[in-house]
Amino acid sequence: MKIHFSTFCPNTFLTPKAKRQAYTDLASQQYDTVVFKSSSKDISNISKNFPNPINVIFADLDGTILTHNGIVPKSAENAIKQLENDGIKFILTTGRSDNEALPILRSLGITPNYIITQQGAIIVDGNGNNIYERALSIDGAKSIIAASEKYQNADPNTHLILYFDGVPYCCDDVQFVHSGAANIQKVDSFNPFFAQGKSPIKAILFKSDSRDYKNMFKIGSFYKNELQGEFNIFASAPWFCEIVNADVSKGNALKYLGENILGLSLKNAASLGDGENDIEMMRVVDKAGGLAIGMGNGVESLKYAAKYVTPHIDDDGFAKALNEILKNNKKFKKN
Repeated sequence: MKIHFSTFCPNTFLTPKAKRQAYTDLASQQYDTVVFKSSSKDISNISKNFPNPINVIFADLDGTILTHNGIVPKSAENAIKQLENDGIKFILTTGRSDNEALPILRSLGITPNYIITQQGAIIVDGNGNNIYERALSIDGAKSIIAASEKYQNADPNTHLILYFDGVPYCCDDVQFVHSGAANIQKVDSFNPFFAQGKSPIKAILFKSDSRDYKNMFKIGSFYKNELQGEFNIFASAPWFCEIVNADVSKGNALKYLGENILGLSLKNAASLGDGENDIEMMRVVDKAGGLAIGMGNGVESLKYAAKYVTPHIDDDGFAKALNEILKNNKKFKKN
């Protein structure tokens, strides 16, 4: 079954916010493809319709800047450098740790002032110092471990990984499949960390034989039922489902950074992403009057949450979005 949405929604009894939440939930819970079709979301409309200049861009990494082959397209590299020339701040907003993200930025000649990492659980400055952190509790981590042991009995190819101090640890002998990822350290137990009073930043459920988001939505549904309440659980890749504190999201982190550290209004911000974990980032920016842009290769629920949709990453979608932002900003420059 495929569900197609157009710019017209027949259910006039739901507010736009309620419709958006309903369709996002539908995409996550029914494990089906939601295809959103709307010419109004084409990025060529940004310079025609968007009323504000953009002075900060929050961008996801994997699937947005970094292709699935682990390559940053030259077009994306050039567009990021043009942002700097135009005085627009660029903030990477990623699920990766700073240990994984910083080398990629440096390879592009970028020295960041700040990076939002670990799905919004940590914000680091350019020197790698944490200025914001929201770790899981030890009791919360233990409940995740108990749920994982139950799930792994049915599916031994789904592995629990916990991040301590930016390093991934697992009791199984596995390694990530995506390019540039940190090496997973094998341990016999997580208990020595807990005995030292250490809390993990996040948990990853890594299904090593999956290349389909539907698998991860199903895993997420199991853990949501097992772990009532205190967690934010979402699919971040076709082989990842991630668990963080309930108040952790890229959206909350960018709001904190933009308003409390940078002193900027989010109506002058843009966000770009492709995954379920980027939806809250879209909502926060859109609600503030900013510019929320989904990648053409993104999950359909994200494209519904986005204000505009740029082409696929393999069709230079990231660079095209940034070029439209630069074009939009020219409207506000004095002659």
